[in-house]
Amino acid sequence: MPSSSSSSSAKSSVDPGSVHADVLFVGNSFTFYNNLDETFVSIGKSINMDLKASRLALGGQKLIDTASSTDPLGKQFDAALNHPYTHVVLQEHSTNPLNDYPSFLSGVKALKQKINAKLPNAEIYLYSTWGFQNLANSRHCTIPEAEAALRDAYRRCGVEAGVKVSYAGQAFSQSYVSHPEINLYFTDDKHPSYAGTYLAASTHLGTFFGVDIRPATFHGDSSKSIESGGLQYIAESYATTLRGIAYDVAFSLTSK
Repeated sequence: MPSSSSSSSAKSSVDPGSVHADVLFVGNSFTFYNNLDETFVSIGKSINMDLKASRLALGGQKLIDTASSTDPLGKQFDAALNHPYTHVVLQEHSTNPLNDYPSFLSGVKALKQKINAKLPNAEIYLYSTWGFQNLANSRHCTIPEAEAALRDAYRRCGVEAGVKVSYAGQAFSQSYVSHPEINLYFTDDKHPSYAGTYLAASTHLGTFFGVDIRPATFHGDSSKSIESGGLQYIAESYATTLRGIAYDVAFSLTSK
């Protein structure tokens, strides 16, 4: 199993310069912390990818609610489908895949039906999220074990709903275990730090497009800080490590 620092040549990958995509991220605070969509675009552009991205995210939002046309975010989602997005990414509430799997599955299926009706050529991905301390405590397990349970729920939902999955949470677990010096969590030990958002964005890039993200050069803006996440910058050495982990996960070089 290759490590994140492996110097082996890349598995067959797509030329980043050939990628042209417009991505919509749909979720909650795990998506809007650190502006996931902007980080995703900035990393991709550093290896000449032609990317656009937008987000629809509200704290605590569940996908079953977003699927309702009477829900405030649901109304925005319905309107957003008039734009020619190439990819739509669905991120569920942090515990709902485990606490209410039927609701999770129903929400994904309902959103998929809406996407297919308006954007039949768009690729749909689930954004498998990470374990965190409160979730681990509630399940009497470790943080990686909590993530593994979430990963299983996302995998199952992907199969049952007929959509793909980006395993960003698995990348979190790999980094958490092998590189504890990189803090992936905000001060609440739940939401992502900028490093966590960077890792998720890198995993998505590799997963969605089959590009080798390791040569990317963007690692944030040292002058930028926002309320939901703090500093928008990580050390270059940390960014290199995280992109290696993202590559391993996106190219299935680690077991799922």
